[in-house]
Amino acid sequence: MSTEMTEFYDYVLSFYGKDGIYPMMPMPNLTVIKSATNDLIRILEIKGEEFCGDSIDRELVRDLLISKYNLKFPTN
Repeated sequence: MSTEMTEFYDYVLSFYGKDGIYPMMPMPNLTVIKSATNDLIRILEIKGEEFCGDSIDRELVRDLLISKYNLKFPTN
């Protein structure tokens, strides 16, 4: 695994994981984050777009965590 991808996974977890800014429930783990990220990369490739590992990609992963993995975004 590349350093860039490890940093992106950590970045996503720092927002949506345990002790994150917006901790989702149930708590996403690294395996779920990796899976959602791989889903996003495949979607972007189909659309002819590039994965950059930026805040837009983080938010797109968040959307997949909600829609595909049934995690809940905090409302409080």
